[in-house]
Amino acid sequence: MAKDDLKNLRSKIDKIDQQLHTLIQKRASHAVAIGKIKSEVSPSASFYKPARETKILRNIIKANDKGLLPDAKIRTIFKELISGCLSLEEILKVAYLGPEGTHSEAAVHNQFGSQVVRIPSSTIDDVFYQVMQDEVNIGVVPVENSSEGVINTTLNCLADSEDINIIGEIYLDIEHQLAAGNKFNIDEAFAIASHPQALGQCSKWIERNIGNIKRLEMPSSAVAAKYAKENTTKQSKYY
Repeated sequence: MAKDDLKNLRSKIDKIDQQLHTLIQKRASHAVAIGKIKSEVSPSASFYKPARETKILRNIIKANDKGLLPDAKIRTIFKELISGCLSLEEILKVAYLGPEGTHSEAAVHNQFGSQVVRIPSSTIDDVFYQVMQDEVNIGVVPVENSSEGVINTTLNCLADSEDINIIGEIYLDIEHQLAAGNKFNIDEAFAIASHPQALGQCSKWIERNIGNIKRLEMPSSAVAAKYAKENTTKQSKYY
């Protein structure tokens, strides 16, 4: 009986999957049709409309009050669906504070899904420059964190860039890990490298567990990771 029940449930899932596939393709066809209308009305305008996307997600989450999947997972599924449909109309280019592996890249994926072109930039200023030069559609930069406050470079760039508009905000939970390019006793470390914000966020932990160790400021935590990997003989660590 158990095998029969399992087979029956799997058959039902297969049928639902086919129905979902049909509906997804139908949604995609409507997205393409909307894109053609937008092109005729405003040929130079971007197809990406954050307000419309927010409304869609808000309605979906509102309807999920009794669903088995939590809101966060439903949001992720529909974010990817929206991203896929948008890619049929326009491939968004999004610049962010790089290199790959930074929290800024995670914010890009969280907000836009996987169907965008992610372009890492070495500095926050460069992200703004690419947006102003129309090299990318959107720039994603850190603005503020709960423990270390505002990012002054971002605020300065916003003040100096009259033609740039903020179109949305992304909240991202941040977790830091201590890592090194080789194995050794933590007491033997000569320095910790990371972005100044990360060093500030972890300052109490550093002082409590390592003490007054040299801190090397890097453009990003990803750059610090690369530094630690390439300087294993110097016993460097990073956050």
